[in-house]
Amino acid sequence: PTILDWIGGKAPSTMNGVSLLPLLSGKTPADWRGHTVSELDFGNPVEPTQWQKDLGLPAERCNLAILRTRSHTLVHFNGALPPLLFDRRNGPEAQDMTADPSAAALLLDLTRRMLDHRMTHAEGLFARTVATRHKAPDGSA
Repeated sequence: PTILDWIGGKAPSTMNGVSLLPLLSGKTPADWRGHTVSELDFGNPVEPTQWQKDLGLPAERCNLAILRTRSHTLVHFNGALPPLLFDRRNGPEAQDMTADPSAAALLLDLTRRMLDHRMTHAEGLFARTVATRHKAPDGSA
């Protein structure tokens, strides 16, 4: 949305992000949310990746979502894999906090925020879009 805004275009409804141009000019919109969400697919429906093989997961379950606030990062995996929770105020994202009972409320709060975000943006044309590289019949890429 930022680049489209910069060149005078409008972001399509399938993009759930917002333009960062106001921030670049020193203005924070009143409705600015306090987190970012990213998603990553690490599966391949044509030729299973090593991760798919090691985890025994089909391509449609090989994905993760990341919610970042100013201070914390939550990584939620599909496929019944355990989540990761990091406090970035205490250094890099190297010490998972999910086993710490004192982090349970934070884990629940960030998980709720992620679910709220996913429910708000459930319908997008790019949802479940998979780009793969196929080989030609002669074996070339």
